[in-house]
Amino acid sequence: MTGSAGLPGVAGSGRFRGGPAGQALHSSRPGAIHQYVFPGGQIPSIPAIRASLRQHTGLRVTADYPMGEHYARTLAEWRRGFTAAADQVSALGFGKQFQRMWNLYLAYCEGGFRAGYLDVHQLVLERRGW
Repeated sequence: MTGSAGLPGVAGSGRFRGGPAGQALHSSRPGAIHQYVFPGGQIPSIPAIRASLRQHTGLRVTADYPMGEHYARTLAEWRRGFTAAADQVSALGFGKQFQRMWNLYLAYCEGGFRAGYLDVHQLVLERRGW
């Protein structure tokens, strides 16, 4: 996830999330995740990344590895570990409301990746002309 200044060519006037078929979906009203977990965060779509690379860099995507199914399992493990460490998290000064919010965030993301609504990709970039 990146802020609006983190990716040239991606508008910063709202919130973005990756949608079906790699579309960038825009919402002018932030949800709880954008409001409390990643305020100002944006998730550019693969087409938006490709367009930005084309317009602002000498790089191009040469391989694209979707990993959403694997990331869902990672999120489930993070949530199990976070829940198991609740006493330690509390001892660090993070209260029950914070812990519920992070459990919700991790579960929400896990569900989104399992359903295929969210995805994460590893992109291999090369300089154009190589």
